[in-house]
Amino acid sequence: MFSESEVEMEIVECSVCCSTKTALTCNTCNMGSCKKCAYFIDESEYEFLALFNEKPDGEIYCPNCYNDNIEPVLDKYNEILDLAKDVNAYVGNSDLRARAIRRIEKPVKIEDCLSREDALMRLGFLVAQKGFDTMVDVSIVSKKVGGAKRYKKLVWSGTAVPVDPKIRKY
Repeated sequence: MFSESEVEMEIVECSVCCSTKTALTCNTCNMGSCKKCAYFIDESEYEFLALFNEKPDGEIYCPNCYNDNIEPVLDKYNEILDLAKDVNAYVGNSDLRARAIRRIEKPVKIEDCLSREDALMRLGFLVAQKGFDTMVDVSIVSKKVGGAKRYKKLVWSGTAVPVDPKIRKY
């Protein structure tokens, strides 16, 4: 049916458990790992990973590379995500206290979000990534996209200014 040259598959030995039934290689060090020992990173589990500065490159990692390189990055990502959930947001000029806060940083901008809450959370993630816990002058707008006869949907975008609430103008 098949000759030996057509069916030839690369057998790589697992660097952890030494099994020879593996075909997975680490994206960082190119060492072999079996399916049982390898770590898989699915970007769909980390929805804000595209906004994160230190993205892991690849999907498959051996245990050594995962523990040394990838786990600290994912821990930092999860820490920033937890901080983003606690970011205070002052929408527009809704609060008199927000007017007295000094604006030093440049505004952060986000586009193409599915909902208003998603846009607000992404802005909060960018603000938390810069090291702030408050954002002012939050402006979130929607735009209808789609053809004349097709289903139209809303696409959300927004801007916010990250601030330190302890620094006042006066």
